[in-house]
Amino acid sequence: MKIKIFFSSIAAFFKKEAKRVSFFFRRVVLSLDPKEKRILTVLLIIFLMLWVARFYSLFSQKVAEAPRAGGTYKEATWGDLKTLNPFFASSQAEKDISSIL
Repeated sequence: MKIKIFFSSIAAFFKKEAKRVSFFFRRVVLSLDPKEKRILTVLLIIFLMLWVARFYSLFSQKVAEAPRAGGTYKEATWGDLKTLNPFFASSQAEKDISSIL
C-alpha cells in the first residue's frame, strides 16, 4: 500500500513539473517575434536530424563478424621467414607467424 502511495506521489510530482515546463516554454515561444521563431524552428530541426543520425549510427554499427568455416584467413607481416619452428624463431616476423600458428 505504501509503495502505491509513493509511486502515485512521484507521478503527481512529475505531472506538475511537466505542466510547469510546458507553460514556461509556451510563454517563451509566444513571446518571440516571427524571425526568432523561424531561427528556433531551424535549430530544432537541425538538432532533431543530428539526434536521429547519431542514434541511427549507433544502432546500425555491425558487430564484428565471426570467422566462417571454409573461408580464407589473411594476415600480413614484414620480414623474411627462415623457419616456422617457434623455438628457433630469430626475427620478429618469424615470432609473429609462430604466434599465429
